[in-house]
Amino acid sequence: MPIARLFATAERPPTEVLFFFDSEDFISNEGNDPVRDMAKLFAEEGIKGQFAIVGHQARQWISWGRQDILEALKPHLRMNHTLMHSVHPNQLELSDLEDFDEAYDRMLAREAESIGMVKAATGVDRVWGSVPPGNSDSYVAYYVYARLGLPFYCGACFAEETPGEDVWFCNLRQVPYGLSWEE
Repeated sequence: MPIARLFATAERPPTEVLFFFDSEDFISNEGNDPVRDMAKLFAEEGIKGQFAIVGHQARQWISWGRQDILEALKPHLRMNHTLMHSVHPNQLELSDLEDFDEAYDRMLAREAESIGMVKAATGVDRVWGSVPPGNSDSYVAYYVYARLGLPFYCGACFAEETPGEDVWFCNLRQVPYGLSWEE
């Protein structure tokens, strides 16, 4: 039985926790063991995790035969963490164009590919959102992810205007990312 349930009472229900975990190592096979281990640990403790997965990493898990990771992720939410994380051209570089339509088309192609890889590798019909690497928000990304049907985006664009609050923008729930505990 998960430890949180052992101490729950009618007056004090168990604490509900959602853990966010960025998963981005598509170079080292062994470096992905913590993804499996954290997913298993959270499931054993009754904690639903949110794993933001780099598209290329999902493809690597298949080529490495990492069914152990894919199996461990089943009880958790799977999200997109861009196609290649910070490999150039990154999300900001793709969208740093004067022509919005051209930037949109470039990013749409890459992120549709990434989401397709995450879906195919992890066996889900829906990827629940996207998390940019670090503070690499791109205004074009909001429109791309909304078009791709993602309901959730974890970024920093609105963090200064709405500290600690979620924002609904571009048909996506925007959750601030990278805030300090002091805010």
